[in-house]
Amino acid sequence: MLGGMAALRPGPATNGLSARRNGLSADVIVQAALRIAANNTGERLTLSRLGQELDADPTVIYRYFRDRDELLLTVADRMLGEMLESLPVAGDWRHRLSELLRATVETFQRYPAIGAEVGARTTRQANEFRAADTLIGLLREAGLSGSELVATYRTVADLILSFAGTQATYLMLDPAIREADELSWSREYRAADPKAFPELAAAGPALAEVDEAEISGRIIEMIIAGVEAAIGKAGPS
Repeated sequence: MLGGMAALRPGPATNGLSARRNGLSADVIVQAALRIAANNTGERLTLSRLGQELDADPTVIYRYFRDRDELLLTVADRMLGEMLESLPVAGDWRHRLSELLRATVETFQRYPAIGAEVGARTTRQANEFRAADTLIGLLREAGLSGSELVATYRTVADLILSFAGTQATYLMLDPAIREADELSWSREYRAADPKAFPELAAAGPALAEVDEAEISGRIIEMIIAGVEAAIGKAGPS
């Protein structure tokens, strides 16, 4: 995410004075990173871009974060915190789990420059622990326990984070590339040779009608169905 950061090194002691003059802090830096990531223009969150946003020497960031990875994970954890604040507190476990999964995808789409990098990561910070605690609690409320609970938790988390990360990565592509990919459903797929690809040719006309909202909804429904299957497999608790 912050390409080129490893090539830079902290400057002289004047960086501390500059930081104080600019009102910098770890929180200010994280908020600046979130603003850049929320632009949804495919702009990568580089160290130089962050310096521009802060109106400061980019290397001053080293006064608050050990390295690129620590900054990335801290920003990602703040992103998870925003997501958790949007969740409903009422409703049965299916409704609240669906909303948790939906909010995860939407948050990664809101901050694609971050989401594209952290789908396979763990922040090891408070908001990620809160998210894990929430998901485990919902699965326990659903009736799971023991090894079935923890295996289902890991599976659900990996599935939704993989999908959310893929969505964020897609939004980071050049708009022209995204347009070509989207048009492929109504062009190349629809024109597939029916002799070579009979099933694809039969389904082709309908493929372009499926939008991202429907795909996201169906993935969430499948995850819920998988949890219900795990409950059935576990039997009475």
